[in-house]
Amino acid sequence: MKTKIVTALYFDGMSGFPYFGHDTYARKERYLHSLRVLSNTNQEISLYCNENEFDLIVSHCNEYKLHNVNVKISNIWDYPNSKKMKEIKEKSNAFNFYHEVDWNKIFLLEKEFNKNYDYIYWVDVGISHSGLWLDRYNPHIEKCDGMSRTYECYSYTNLFNDSLFPKMCNHIGEKLINFSNTLLYHHPSSVEHILGPYNVIDLFERKQKDRKTNSLSVGGFLGGHISKIKWFINEFKKLSNMILNNEMISNHELIISFIVQNKPENFSTFVFDTWYHKDFNFNGLVTQEEQEEFKKDYFKNSTQFVNFFDEKLKI
Repeated sequence: MKTKIVTALYFDGMSGFPYFGHDTYARKERYLHSLRVLSNTNQEISLYCNENEFDLIVSHCNEYKLHNVNVKISNIWDYPNSKKMKEIKEKSNAFNFYHEVDWNKIFLLEKEFNKNYDYIYWVDVGISHSGLWLDRYNPHIEKCDGMSRTYECYSYTNLFNDSLFPKMCNHIGEKLINFSNTLLYHHPSSVEHILGPYNVIDLFERKQKDRKTNSLSVGGFLGGHISKIKWFINEFKKLSNMILNNEMISNHELIISFIVQNKPENFSTFVFDTWYHKDFNFNGLVTQEEQEEFKKDYFKNSTQFVNFFDEKLKI
């Protein structure tokens, strides 16, 4: 199975209007560490960046011998909807979020579309961090000092290895991957008047109803089998243009959720309740006793994001 990963790193010059990106250097360190880990999958990786960051990222890849990472320039201001999104932000004084970076994921998937591949995935460049993954996936966990400069805090190479994507491809078959969270971070009511009704069941009825209709897609992993990629891209472009034509900007995960609802058979969906996992560390925010009590109760009847990887993929 010939597979390609698409990702991006936009950082310098991204803070404030109009992009509202992250501007703490600690996050940039985390992203670069995570890129090293993603490279450990030995899959071909296309990483996009702004032109002012190209040399730094190429130098990083050369230093750590990330030979499977192809660094390419696609400026965020060159994203086709970027100008329109800026105009809407100016006129409305709203939507002050890095929506361009998120919507751009679909544009970059389109740039990388190639029928010579069996699977193409979008993976967020900062995906490898302790908030998502079990300690056993990090062979250097004992060396983690909690500092962003320390690679060992992010080195989940027992998960991101050469077996991860073959297992994911076998699991989803000829479909697209869809991770869907029952925590409704973006309520569909904001765009239902544009895109149509979204079947969200009242939270109190969750146990009696189909959980898939009470969840929203997340954007960290997207894509999948090549036969569905072009359709997915076109659907996103259609719905996002409808939103822009109404002088609005919506979260990309909400748009993807409507795509999934309209054609669920095109997706291999894993519904989860929480990003937290049994090794999650609250870093002194609560006592050890409170932390253990929380974990004992909280995980009893909830599905964690990591369960897809440890239980479904058996990693």
